[in-house]
Amino acid sequence: MRCEINYIGLKVEAFKISYEFYRKCYKNGKPRTMVLGGIVQVKLQANSETMRFLEEVLTIDERHKNLDLQSPTDSESYKRATFKFYNNDDYNIRALELLDSYISDFKEVFETVQNHLKNKETNNHVKLKFKSASQIINKGVTKNVFGWWMTNPFTKEEYQSPVQAVENTDEFYLSIKHLTDKKTLVPLGIPAFNGTTENKNIEFEIEVTENDIDSFDIEILKDGNVIYTIKSGEEGLPKNYKVGKHPFKWDGFDSNGIYDSTLFTTGKLKARIKGKRNGKEKTAESSEFAFEYKEVNWVDTKINKNAKRIDVTLRVNLKDGGEKGTEEDCRETGSGSYAPITKHCPWDKIPEKDIKRNGKTPIQKRDKNNNSEALKQLALDGIKKYWSRHTGNIGKGVFINKELYEVYISCKQDEQGMIAPEIIYFTNSENGMFNRSHNWFASRKLFYKEGYLKSDRWDYRSSSVAIKYFEETTAHEIGHQLLVQLDGKYNSYTHKGTSHWSVIKQDPIKGTKYPTGGKEIDLMKYADDSYPYDYYKRVILSEKDLLGLLWLTKLELN
Repeated sequence: MRCEINYIGLKVEAFKISYEFYRKCYKNGKPRTMVLGGIVQVKLQANSETMRFLEEVLTIDERHKNLDLQSPTDSESYKRATFKFYNNDDYNIRALELLDSYISDFKEVFETVQNHLKNKETNNHVKLKFKSASQIINKGVTKNVFGWWMTNPFTKEEYQSPVQAVENTDEFYLSIKHLTDKKTLVPLGIPAFNGTTENKNIEFEIEVTENDIDSFDIEILKDGNVIYTIKSGEEGLPKNYKVGKHPFKWDGFDSNGIYDSTLFTTGKLKARIKGKRNGKEKTAESSEFAFEYKEVNWVDTKINKNAKRIDVTLRVNLKDGGEKGTEEDCRETGSGSYAPITKHCPWDKIPEKDIKRNGKTPIQKRDKNNNSEALKQLALDGIKKYWSRHTGNIGKGVFINKELYEVYISCKQDEQGMIAPEIIYFTNSENGMFNRSHNWFASRKLFYKEGYLKSDRWDYRSSSVAIKYFEETTAHEIGHQLLVQLDGKYNSYTHKGTSHWSVIKQDPIKGTKYPTGGKEIDLMKYADDSYPYDYYKRVILSEKDLLGLLWLTKLELN
């Protein structure tokens, strides 16, 4: 059994309570007055919560002491103290209410633990004595039992207090509390890369005391501005709230069905409830709260639940790695006095017959189409192209909770963004092991190759072909860092098990083939196979990897 005290909306629990009331009687013992007053003695645990309760109560007593108490309808004058008793099943078995009550006695007891009694539990506590100077009343239908009023399930011998009829009918109290047991949030509950279930709601507890409320509105505010509103009876909520505690869950989407992760990481959020009873309205607010990204801080997401569209903003820290094979690599020999000065440039080593066969002049200097900023933008475009999954490509979208969402990636250059390679412009040079693009923890280089390149012979690669190769290569290499974040270095550097187990040897496992029949090709896997004719139309970041990117926007209370 437990007892809860509510003193003008201030609540605390007692672990011992006793009460006595009096009225005048005739000599033969027959009552000749209503109950005139009484005393309730309470024993509370001495702790910080109790002390705050006492401070508020004494402040209220001081505020009310000089008020005119002639009108029983003036709720500002009459200070109610409610005592509710609950059985072991937490069922309210009795409710006692004092009108115009005040604290008459206060006693605080501290028991220390002596050395020889150090195993004995201490019992520090506070004793209070409430006195009621007016009629003792109780809400609802009541029955006169030995001069006081208690909650009564019977229908006979009913009595309605005249003071109660005016004072207590429409009074109610509200509170809403943000529950912090679940400290993380993932939009739509997208599972972790390893399949672990994630929390998809922010939870609150709403409490109604004194009387039921007829209707309510619940709002979520961001920096004081309402971003979400739901009314009683909507989306599975009850039409009203009874006295008691009620759960409420918010999935993070605003009133327009939009989830924006940046709303949670900038500014403060809080919840508000507005309750009504017989036209009377009261409002309560939760404490403010905020989130921060738990996994990474270089990706944001915006989800439109109605349009089934997800927009992802990825911030990437690309760097300029310089250039190779241009006029920057030209060198002069000879002193001019004893030997003529001779200029040597990278394109000098290209045989004239190969230049004649290709019909192109070697690139000697970069321009606005292949300078550092232009190449960074091409890299970002490549990620956007091959990481997105929507109706405009083979991916179509991703399934979340059995619903298909289109996902569009946008990328930004950001020095605080995702770790990325340096970009090197490469021309008039020979291909080899040491100028192969890679994105490892020890070395990160991304080569943009155009113009004259030598493998078996010197061939000329046009800018259009160079861009096609570079965009896909960038999407793949940056994808390595995504896989590292989701599943570790080994899975990333072995291309999900399709390249050599040693990691150092970056060759595909013999016998691995590209999917046939027009199926999509995993951007992050190798194959011991020739590129199919439609490779660039079919290659794409896998659905699982893209869901992993969305999961990385996981939030945590800060």
